[in-house]
Amino acid sequence: MRRLRRLFLAVTLAALGGCGAGPKSASPSADPSATGAPAFTLKDIHGKKVSLSDFRGKAVFLDFWATWCPPCRFSIPAIEDLHREFAPRGLNIVGISLDEDPSVVPEFVKENGMNYTVLLGAGSDVADRYQVRGIPAMYLIDKKGNIVRRWIGFDPRLREEWRAAVDALLKS
Repeated sequence: MRRLRRLFLAVTLAALGGCGAGPKSASPSADPSATGAPAFTLKDIHGKKVSLSDFRGKAVFLDFWATWCPPCRFSIPAIEDLHREFAPRGLNIVGISLDEDPSVVPEFVKENGMNYTVLLGAGSDVADRYQVRGIPAMYLIDKKGNIVRRWIGFDPRLREEWRAAVDALLKS
């Protein structure tokens, strides 16, 4: 029984790091020389085209995720909390689903109470242009369109880091 518990704990902790290839780090990386966020135009879950340029002059929290990814699922309530707290102050949260079957996304969004913009990234090169190597992958983009912070993976302790980073960005 003890061995089974240790195995469960190990699998759970590994899952919290992130899904996909590449390094799985739940720690943020501050980009000392902010780089421009790559442009994209994708359809949202209702079929409407949305471009990053639609958010020009606004702060954006960009989240790459998938319905099949456990850490992505764990991060959704924290991202929704961020949305509720900071949307009134001008933060735009944009989730980009990397599911190969986009038909599963609208129902998932509804079931999970995701009230922010969700786009369908299947078949596009947006994840490659953002150099996504594991998900969830979050990017904080300033009002000038520069990526100023990046987080890969999810750990519940990131909630406070996100809040502090977003708060500082919106005050600047």
